[in-house]
This record gives sequence, structure tokens and C-alpha cells, in this order.
Amino acid sequence: MARITAAGERLIAQKLGEKKILEVSRFVLALVPGLDPTSPVDRDAALPPAQQIVHTAPVTQAGYVNPNQVVYSLMMGSDVGDFDWNWIGLETAEKVLLAVAYVPVQQKRKNRPPLQIGNNVTRNFLVAFDGAQELTGITIDASTWQHDFTVRLAGIDERERLANRDMFGRGTFFSTGLLLEKASTNYRLKAGLAYVEGIRVHAPEDVSIAAPSLPNTAWLDVRLQRSQSDVVASWSIAWGTNQTDYTDSAGVRHYLVPLADLDAGGNLVADRRLPKPITGPLVDHWAAQVGDYPKLRARATTKTDVGLDKIPNAISDDPALDRGDVLATTKATRAVQLRAAQDLDDLAKSLGTAARRDVGTDAGDLLEVGAFGWGTNDSPVAASVNIYESSVTKFTPATEYVPEIFGMSYGVVATFAYSERETRASQLFFGQSPENKLMFRSGNYTWAPFLEIWHSGNLNPQAIVPAGAVVAFAMYSPPAGYLKANGAAVSRTAYAALFATIGTYYGAGDGSTTFNLPDYRGEFLRALDDGRGLDLGRQLGTLQSSQNLAHTHGASSSGNGGHTHTVTGTAAAAGAHSHSIASVNATALVSGTRLATLVGNASNSTTDVAGDHTHAVTGVAALEGTHNHTIYVESSGGSEARPRNVSVLICIKY
Repeated sequence: MARITAAGERLIAQKLGEKKILEVSRFVLALVPGLDPTSPVDRDAALPPAQQIVHTAPVTQAGYVNPNQVVYSLMMGSDVGDFDWNWIGLETAEKVLLAVAYVPVQQKRKNRPPLQIGNNVTRNFLVAFDGAQELTGITIDASTWQHDFTVRLAGIDERERLANRDMFGRGTFFSTGLLLEKASTNYRLKAGLAYVEGIRVHAPEDVSIAAPSLPNTAWLDVRLQRSQSDVVASWSIAWGTNQTDYTDSAGVRHYLVPLADLDAGGNLVADRRLPKPITGPLVDHWAAQVGDYPKLRARATTKTDVGLDKIPNAISDDPALDRGDVLATTKATRAVQLRAAQDLDDLAKSLGTAARRDVGTDAGDLLEVGAFGWGTNDSPVAASVNIYESSVTKFTPATEYVPEIFGMSYGVVATFAYSERETRASQLFFGQSPENKLMFRSGNYTWAPFLEIWHSGNLNPQAIVPAGAVVAFAMYSPPAGYLKANGAAVSRTAYAALFATIGTYYGAGDGSTTFNLPDYRGEFLRALDDGRGLDLGRQLGTLQSSQNLAHTHGASSSGNGGHTHTVTGTAAAAGAHSHSIASVNATALVSGTRLATLVGNASNSTTDVAGDHTHAVTGVAALEGTHNHTIYVESSGGSEARPRNVSVLICIKY
């Protein structure tokens, strides 16, 4: 027996919360004295003591069986041994004991020729929990390295599926099996049996179903999916308008068939299952359909066996026979028909020869009983048929004014009184051949022209608003006779008139039993160009994306900014300077009466510093600074181009 430990469960939950990979790193084998392999695994126990552990090894291979099951494999070759073990565990990278199994004592022997022949041992741990493949990050299919008969068994499964499909077709539902019904709060999928693409689907009991949104279509999603070491039929409910078969990331083929359509109010619009009235063994169902009734007696089959026990055995051609245990033949029914026709003919002749009597006009005189009034030659025509006092029955009391009716072979006349002593009554003539028409005559004895009468017998509502007409309504739900133009797939049978009009132009639905409506939600409707040339190339019902008429925007700025500056001020004091003057220091020596000699030294002298002054400066700077700016026009608006509008519900007549 193998189980995930409590510590392993906590680690799985932690990894799920942190969205981190769960890494399983090694196998641990131990020989635990006195361990009962049939006893439940202690989920709270730790690793056995070190002295009991006989071998540890990294995980040899890891793979997934399906999205919720992963398998870890330990392969020990003949170079490993010798030891015995009865306890095997799976440990994670965090050294958390993830799973444990108790087994009878196993032997592992190393190859030591010629003294001992070693053995090869493979042990696998299959760990199952929701999202196991994603959490462990394993992307390798276990079938690629686990040697088993997967290919052969898959071939057998496929041959059986195809054989069933040859018998049951795309989908066959037995009676009310898997019928979607409205329950008190949600929906209920009834228990029962079905075959979808050859896969047997069995619901042992009713299942509660909740629709994620409305309106919607419920689909049965069926597949053959691996579970541990087996392949089983799995099914679930899918929702959506158009679902198709697909293959998932694990390579499993999903087959989807529609169950039922739900409208916006949550009502079941159509049962899409196409069930068969099968309530017992198929051989009984097929025997009843074959209908080889001449052989029933030879097989000692009774009428009760085939549901005919209420039908009498005796038959008769006699139309006069009045018995409940005898069946009438077509000869007997034909005789009854001919007799009834003869009786009607005789009655007509007797009515045609009825006596006419004059009736006086004195108060109290009544139309004589037995004088049947007008005959077939008294057909009222405009301005020629008049009913005077001599031919009008006495009126009923003034509190009732019940009209008197005169019958003819192709019409009736009703006389209406306005008071008890009224002699000029209004009259209506209702003609029954060739069309239903009405004439009216007031007290002036003149019949007005015929008025045609329209009613449910001669007026087809489709002639008023034909199927396929698109109408806008100021309410959320479509009125009777209309469907929302929302692209939904609807029944070709239930809406046959609409299907005959638009066919599969807007979508073929499931390709056999449904078709798609146009989808006008959130769209403006535009008249078809139909050769005018304003909207070229458009086909009926095609979508045209949002667009503005091509145009440009001009933007510029004037040249501005040119200016001058007036300059006024005083220059800084400057110009002070001095001059250097050469001079000689000399002494005059006079010798004799006229000769003088100058003796001295040459030198330089400097004048005092002077001449410092300022200048007043006044002027105008040159015109500069004229320039332009680049203008950017910012965008504005929303996600589409539209005029002012009011939302309405667009529906299509069916």
C-alpha cells in the first residue's frame, strides 16, 4: 500500500501557493523489522533509522500519465546489491518525505559470476493529485520510457471505439440518458447511457450542472483517458456556442456533441441529443424495428411482447357493426363515408323543397315554424336583395337584441334590431364561397360592396412580417416570433421558415441540425450597395471596420519674436597714463676764462599719472530673434468613430 505523507501534502500546498516547481530527487529503500505490508501507511512517520536504510538512489526517470498523474521510476541494474527491503520512500529536494509504500520483503542481488547471478529491479511510484504534471514540471510522456503494452492496448481501444461508432454513429443517447433538465436552482443532467464517437458514456446518477452564463449551449466532452495503468472513458460538460473536437496537450482526443440550448432567460430552448427510444437490450430494440410480424407467431411471440396487446384480433367489413372488440377495415370506413354523403344529400334536397309562407305584419305575427326562410336562390346582391317587414322574424326583447340568422348553402344573413319596434334592421351577409367576404346593409335597404375578411384561416403571419426580416425593439427580450440577432446556432427544424430563408449564409452551426443567426450586436446597420457604387465590393451580411474619411490638418505659427534693445550707459573710467622723460645730472667745471666742461650722470624721470576719463554710450541693438515653432496636433477621441446614437435590441423574424 502506498500513500502521500502528511508532510508531502503540506509541501504540495506550499508549492502551489508559491507557484514553484515540486522537485522529487531520490528513492529511499529500507528493511524495517516486523513491518506488515498490508497495514495502512503511517502518513506522519519520518524516514526509518539510518541503520535500517539499505539503499538510496536518484530518480532514474520521471514522466506524466495524464495532467493529474506523474510517475517516478527507479531502475537498479545487476551492479547494485546485495540487500533486502520492505519499505520504499520518495524524497524531495527539500528532504521532505513525499510518499511511502509498504511491500513484502524484496531481494536485490549483485551479479557476481560465477558465484551469483544478479537481478535487475525496477520500481515505480505513481503520484496523483490535481495539477501534478504542471506542479512537477514534467513534460515527458511516461509511455516513452516505461515499457508496457501501451501501443498495443491503444490499438485495441481504438478498434473497439471504431466498431462502436459503426454501430451507434456520431452520437446515440438511450432514451432520457444524459438529458439536461431545468432544476429548482440550476440544471440537472439525468442518469443514463450514451455512445459518443464509439465511447460508452454512463452516468450512474443525476448530476447537478450550473451554466456559467446565458444564453449558452451545453456540450458533452467525451474522451478515452489514461488513469493509472488503465484507459477509461471520461466525460465533462463544456459550454459555448460552437465547440469542435480537439486534441489536448497530453495527446488525448476530445469529442464534443451538443446537449441542449439555453436562452437568455435560462429556459431550455432545444434538446440537441437526438435520443433513441432504447430502454432495454439492443437486440429487443432492433427486433421491434425490423417488424417481421409474420414470423412472430412462429417464434411464439405474443402481442404483449411487442406492445400490441390493446389491439383486438377480430376485423370486419360491416359498417353497421357496433362492437369494441372488432377492428373496422378500410372497406367498412369507406361504406360509412358513402352513407354519410348520401344522408347529407338527402337532407339538402329536403331543405330545398321546404314550403314558403307569407307572414303578416301585424303585431304578434311570427315567421311560421317549418318555413325555412331563404333558399339557395335568395343570394343577396348589391341593391337587389331587401328584407322587409313581411320577411323579418319578430325581434327579441329590447334588453337582448339577439340577431336572427338565415342560412343558405354558401352564406348566412344576420339581422340586428335597434329596438323592439324597429322595422328597418341592419343586416350582415357572410359569404363562404369562393372566399370569406362580408357585406353590410343598413336601414336604407342598400347592400354595400363586399369587404374581404382576414383571419387565422386565410392570413399567414409570415406574409405580414416574413422570416428573415430584421426589426429593432426597445426592450431586452425579443417578442414572440423573433430571435435575437446574436450569431447563435439554432435548430434547423424548430426554425424551419428562417432556415429556408437564410440557410447557412451566416454559419452552418453543427453542420447538420443547427444553423447560425447573423450577429448585429453593437453594430450600425448599413443598406447594401446593390450596384449603386457608394460601397463597392460589399456582400450581404459582411462586417465593415470603423473608419474616418481621409483628410488633413493644417497647422502653423506666425513668425514672431523679432525685437531690438536700447543701450544706455557710461563706459568704465580708463585712459590714465604717465610719460617717461630722459634727463642728465651734470656739474659745470670752468677752466680759464671761457672754457666750461660738464661732468654728470644720465637718468630717466616719469611724469605724474593723469588723463583718466569716461565716455557716455547710447545706441539701438540690431533686430534679431525672429523665429518659427514646430506645431504638434494632439489626437483626440475614443476607440471608434460614431454619431450620436441610441441602443436597441436587433432581432430577426423566424
